[in-house]
Amino acid sequence: MKKIIKIVASVSLLVMLALIVFFGIKYNKIRKTEILTPTEFAKQE
Repeated sequence: MKKIIKIVASVSLLVMLALIVFFGIKYNKIRKTEILTPTEFAKQE
């Protein structure tokens, strides 16, 4: 059981890291392509 818990924990950590990286890149691309004011950016969300 402990091995399974360790595997699940490591996988969930990897998934979280992947999501953070993915959204970070996505956000950076949006910021680079068109620099928006915070209100305009909020409207797009």
